[in-house]
Amino acid sequence: MLLSERARYGRISLPSFYLGRAARLLPALAVAGAVTVAVLGVGKPLTIAVWSVVGPATFTTNWLVLHGKPVWWTGWAWSLSIEEQFYLAWAPLLTLFVWRRRLRPLLPVVIAVGIAAALACHPWWAMQNQRDLAYFSTRSRADALLIGSGVAYWAQFGTVRCPRWLVSLGVLGLVAAWLWCDGTAAGRRRCARRQVEG
Repeated sequence: MLLSERARYGRISLPSFYLGRAARLLPALAVAGAVTVAVLGVGKPLTIAVWSVVGPATFTTNWLVLHGKPVWWTGWAWSLSIEEQFYLAWAPLLTLFVWRRRLRPLLPVVIAVGIAAALACHPWWAMQNQRDLAYFSTRSRADALLIGSGVAYWAQFGTVRCPRWLVSLGVLGLVAAWLWCDGTAAGRRRCARRQVEG
């Protein structure tokens, strides 16, 4: 959307982007939250209803889950919260790269490093017995959003030439992250089998 706005109007308005996101999402979230609380909230503690409404309304459901708040009724909003948190950081960064032409060739590397870092969070937190962080954290879920944003950026600026060493570095980073994640997960499965068998 940001890139289309720039191509069409020659500018990017971050306030308009964020207001547009809010206008699209908040009415539906308000209806869903109200219906959920009305149907499930009869005879239940008020705190559950409060947190179940606050999370979707502020796009913080995933953080509330991580802090043990009772958001059971609207827990489905955790992924939407991650998406909006991602846009808070990504939209200004993308705008910077769009307007600074000298920075554009570096964006694929930034995306690759971001994806690798997000992938590394999964096995690291799993090894620390913090599986909730691996599942609900914005940092560990940014990989898919970065891939989608990278594809959109490349579709717009695909003619921008990157130095081969930068592309190679990005690809190697992705492969290394994937191999590490896969190997770590396999190691955890083997350890679990040994504990069961032992």
